[in-house]
This record gives sequence, C-alpha cells and structure tokens, in this order.
Amino acid sequence: VDAFTIDVGLTAVDGSFRTSVRAGQEGRFTFPLVPSERPFTLRAVHRLNRFAVREVSGLTVANGGTLTQDLVLPPVGRVEGRVTLADGTPVSGARVEMVGTTSEGNTLQLPGTDGRFSFFAVQGAPPFGVRASHPTDPSLRRGVAGLTVADGATLTQDLVLRAPGITLPASILVSPGSTRAFDITLSDLAPTGGLTVTLVSDIPGTATVTPSIVIPSGAAAGT
Repeated sequence: VDAFTIDVGLTAVDGSFRTSVRAGQEGRFTFPLVPSERPFTLRAVHRLNRFAVREVSGLTVANGGTLTQDLVLPPVGRVEGRVTLADGTPVSGARVEMVGTTSEGNTLQLPGTDGRFSFFAVQGAPPFGVRASHPTDPSLRRGVAGLTVADGATLTQDLVLRAPGITLPASILVSPGSTRAFDITLSDLAPTGGLTVTLVSDIPGTATVTPSIVIPSGAAAGT
C-alpha cells in the first residue's frame, strides 16, 4: 500500500509499551528499539476506512534481532449505481443498503430523483452485498451478493426492483413416513425459454425428489 495510506500500531500484550508509525513509500514501516522477548501485537488501519484493519498478535523479537512481519490490508473502494423499475424509471427514495461490509460513510442511502447512490470507502473484501427496496411498495426489491471491489477502484452495480419471482412448494421424503417440506423461490422472473430447477439430495439412499421442475418464461407467480 502506498505512502500515507496506513497507520501501524505496536502494543505490548501486557500494556507496558505502545507506539505507532505511518507507513512510508511502498507501505514499509519500521519500529526501532522494541523491547525483546515481550509478546506484542501489530495492527494496521487503512487511512480511508478505519474499519479496514489487519492485526497480528503473539509476536516477539529476539534480543538484538529483527522481526519482519508483513500486514495485508483489505481493499477499500467505491460502490455506486442506480435504482430503477423494470421499465427504467428511476426510484427516488429507495432504501439502499450495503450488507456484510463496512464503509467510512453510511451503509444506508436514500437516492434522489435520479435513483443514483454512491458508497465511498467501502471495504472491498471479503465478498459483500447491496440491496434495495421501494419506498412505498415493499414487494419491489432487489439484492445482489458476492460483490468485491479492488483497492482504489469503483464498482458500478445497478439495481432493478421487481416483485419476487415464482415460489413453488416442494417436499422430500427423508425416511418412510417422514416428509420434509420446503419452498423453491426465484428472486427474479424466469428467462425466455423457461427455467429448469434440479433438486439434489445430500442424504444418499434415503431421499426421493422430483427430478426437475420447468418454470415457464416470464412466470411471476405459480400454483
């Protein structure tokens, strides 16, 4: 990480000493005169997001020795996009939330008349999600998971609000006389040509399932 991006702190486990430095060129840092044979913790904090940290505990350095310990910070970037209806109409006042990550700003936004949102200083890994819901019709919503953003980069993720897709009741025979019920739900409309859902049992030899269910294209509700 380049210069002036991270602060690195060094703290003794017993609290007997504490110090900090700012990383220089190429992200390098040095702590001189660290007391030997005393366990300590190194902790680095990203300048753009105080929640993006990396900490390594239980470290010691031998008397007169040198310890090399690299710290790999999570990436911090920007996430932006636009909330619309299926016909392209922007949704003003939609509730847009970041899920499973941190941001130096708010993790909840209400876009204006153009439907646009922008989250800055977002921790870009591990994977996170973003979701939106209509301000007056809670059935219109959209969520996307498994997102990542590289350090210093911008991820554009538009969200098209739709009503939930088809939900089909299903069941699985787990043992003679014992059936377990569950639902199969699509978060969006079925694509052109329909969709085949295949059910696979993880209980070999004891379960029977329907091999496949074909959902017609455009289906939004079913019986």
